[in-house]
Amino acid sequence: MKPLLFALCLCSTMAFAQNAPAPIRRQLVLPASGEASAPLLANYLLKLKVADKDQPVFELSLVVATEQFSTNTLEPALTLAGTIEPLADEAILVRYTLGIESALQVPGGPPGLQCRTANVQASVRLRPGETIQIFKSGTRTYELSVGPLAAEGKKTD
Repeated sequence: MKPLLFALCLCSTMAFAQNAPAPIRRQLVLPASGEASAPLLANYLLKLKVADKDQPVFELSLVVATEQFSTNTLEPALTLAGTIEPLADEAILVRYTLGIESALQVPGGPPGLQCRTANVQASVRLRPGETIQIFKSGTRTYELSVGPLAAEGKKTD
């Protein structure tokens, strides 16, 4: 009787586990790198500006001291990851992955909102302080800039 009861409990547990919903996982994709992130010679300020119909919506600022960077925000649901490489001609090479999540109603789809993700992976070469539009979708634009962090509050004699 005990082995039968054990088998019955085990089978019902296995059936329940197979019907459990899969957890939602957000995966951050970093540019391929086989080695540890190397330190930069200075701190760099990386800025991402998001605008809709030329009106500012969101601005992200990130200070980095190593080649690799990564950030994941909630509002808006945005992921920015990549590497910074200062070049000999004072330009800065930024390799990045930008992920944007949006909740929307799909016409003809099931009721409720669905989460959709847009991903962009590319490289840009920038001069310090230069801003470049890296992505546009509909009326929304994404602009990136990077440069050495200014020594704010530093006293000079």
